[in-house]
Amino acid sequence: MRLKKYHIRNKRHLRRERNEKFSCSICFSICVPLYNTPEKYLKELICSVQSQSYENWELILADGSNIDDVGEYCQIVMKNDNRVHYIKLDENMGISGNTNEAIKVAKGDYIGFLDHDDILHPSLLFELAKTIELEKADFIYTDEAVITETVSDIAYLKLKPDFSKYELRVHNYICHFVCCSRELLDAVGYFNGEFDGSQDHDMALRLSEKAKKIVHIPQILYYWRMHENSVAYSVDVKEYAVNAAINSVKNNLGRLEEAAKVDSAHPYRTLYRVEYFIRSFPQITVVIHSAVNERQTAHCIATLYNSLSYLNFRIVNASHEEFRNEIWDGDYILYLHGSLLEASPRFMSEMLMFAQRNDVGAVGAKALYRDGRIHNAGISLFSQAKSGVRYWYHGEQSDQQGYEALLKHPRGITAVWDGCLLVRTNLLRKVGGFRDSPSLYEGVDLCLKLRQLGFYIIWTPYAEMRFDIPKYMNAQGRSVPSTNVFRRKWKELLNVRDPYYHPYFSKLNIF
Repeated sequence: MRLKKYHIRNKRHLRRERNEKFSCSICFSICVPLYNTPEKYLKELICSVQSQSYENWELILADGSNIDDVGEYCQIVMKNDNRVHYIKLDENMGISGNTNEAIKVAKGDYIGFLDHDDILHPSLLFELAKTIELEKADFIYTDEAVITETVSDIAYLKLKPDFSKYELRVHNYICHFVCCSRELLDAVGYFNGEFDGSQDHDMALRLSEKAKKIVHIPQILYYWRMHENSVAYSVDVKEYAVNAAINSVKNNLGRLEEAAKVDSAHPYRTLYRVEYFIRSFPQITVVIHSAVNERQTAHCIATLYNSLSYLNFRIVNASHEEFRNEIWDGDYILYLHGSLLEASPRFMSEMLMFAQRNDVGAVGAKALYRDGRIHNAGISLFSQAKSGVRYWYHGEQSDQQGYEALLKHPRGITAVWDGCLLVRTNLLRKVGGFRDSPSLYEGVDLCLKLRQLGFYIIWTPYAEMRFDIPKYMNAQGRSVPSTNVFRRKWKELLNVRDPYYHPYFSKLNIF
């Protein structure tokens, strides 16, 4: 992969940024906790801040080092640049404590956090200022690159989706760079030393609870240095960080009065399995549709009864016309493709635990072909495709983990397939079901209508099903007239980026 062209900006570009005027001059305070920082890393860090194309900033270095070299260099820099402030602490107070000392003296409108061995992209503050002015964001995060030595030595990219609280609970995908308004930070409180090692995760969760506008900038604007003592190198170096992260998620759930069990999603220690408690025992109406004959329907029904641990459901065998136009009774409706061959035993409970959340509109499962390859792992809008949509990991082996292990944990997604889709009946009635949906776009259309109302759409790999569906039933297997109707209906959304499909995925051939 040619990664360089996606993050390097030339001098002419940076000069244009320096000359751009904003309606209000936002001051950024960059807070850095220092502890025995190697001089080489410290120099590169400070230089990366001084090289910002947006120049209204202050750099606050809170030093808990037990060596003199760090302070001596910082004092020299401070004499030559009055935007750099150095605080020598009486003792090392840890990552959280040192950062908090920097925050206490910060005078900026927005606060950003920089690790003592990392580097900022020269356009970072410019992009933040632009985002704040355009979107009035009070919590912003960016993409990042993990580097070894220089910014040209990229080990891998961390390309992130837009905000989803359900994904943030599973892992700290936000990580770097984080910036928030001073008002928001004062409202949630400073860093908590109990979570050192995963203090960033705890802070991101707390900020997300009270933020008015969370914005993700899908650009590589932060360089996370990987060396033998960093979390980027190996989480085993700081194994206590795993327990701290689990506790931070538990606290987040507790503050929001959401009941769930939290643990590592083995074998992935830094992915967390959040099992939401099912609040009641609602009735689920299973609508079987698209079976090719009675024998297939009978096998689908037998599979349901043989594999399910959740028992409060009833079955409706629907024709295509009924599937599109009827809304049945029941607390929830599970639309299920009639070619079902196998299902994971707890698939209905795994979907229901999300569907019961007040802010979730629909839930989808991991759908496989007969041969075990992936039919889809969620659906995104993709204007470059003829169909206008992209099925995640279509045709790939089912045992792979996906980019950043995204096939191994529940996550927010734009749409899910109507072959295994669970939705609350009252929400289905609210949006009119599938009655006005373009043919073969029923699931996508329903999800987009729910997203317009502000609901999350969730995909979970813990609900897995195998179907006997032909290979043409993928993202491209739709009629031209139906596709044209879909494209006209959702033209505005197709003209902007999908919030969960990163624009670099296709450019870098990630999937």
